[in-house]
Amino acid sequence: MQKSYVQMSHNQCSRISCTFTKGVKMMMRLIFKDYKSFNHIIVFQTLIILMMMSFGIFIDHNGTLTVLMLIIYPMTLPTVLLLNDIKYERLTLSLPVNRYQFVFSKYLGGLIFAFLVIVIGLVYSYIITKFKTSIDFNQLYSMTGFLIMCFPVVLCSSFLFPVYFRFSKSKASGVIILMFAIFLIGLILGLVYLEKTLETSVQYSKEDIFPVITSHITNYVNNTGPKMFLVQIIVSVCALLTLSIGMSLLLISKKDIGDPS
Repeated sequence: MQKSYVQMSHNQCSRISCTFTKGVKMMMRLIFKDYKSFNHIIVFQTLIILMMMSFGIFIDHNGTLTVLMLIIYPMTLPTVLLLNDIKYERLTLSLPVNRYQFVFSKYLGGLIFAFLVIVIGLVYSYIITKFKTSIDFNQLYSMTGFLIMCFPVVLCSSFLFPVYFRFSKSKASGVIILMFAIFLIGLILGLVYLEKTLETSVQYSKEDIFPVITSHITNYVNNTGPKMFLVQIIVSVCALLTLSIGMSLLLISKKDIGDPS
């Protein structure tokens, strides 16, 4: 009887492992499908970022403008991919593809593409710093700096993805564009407001990257400790994604494929 129980447990683990492997492979296929369908959008966004960064570095000599472009455009990428994939949603949900796999592939693919664009921008800025430039990008070349730049992408996607899975077709486009515009304007105004109103004794010029906010973040990191600050960012990102993915899974599980709303 004990052997039978062990055999049953082994078979159950094998089935779970097989199901998980198939699910991962299916998600990778969906992500690769998105890449093949939208690689021109990804390349275009990347070129726009590099052009705007070049303008900020070589012409305007503005560190804040340069990094702002590196934050805004990757933040738009997952949303842009969603808006261009609304027609594909009905086809995918009508195929033998698990809806949960579809949801996870959208989150994973959108974030991977956005983070890849950020990495390309950071590599470009690193290469530029080897030549003549007065802008100091060194504060970005760390795990903490990278996560801070990725956080707006996660925050924006966490709010907009459930909207995408709640609506479809024209309604989804309108609602997502409106929410994204509000989010983007709020982010820019918030950063500008903080940069103008926060007190600081740091001497800076426009070549610096968000000098006032950066000085406050640096002080906070020094007070809490780099490791604790890193943990706080990771926990916040995981909490946002967990809540957002849970909401998206709940919405798509109740969604009628034929519902035009």
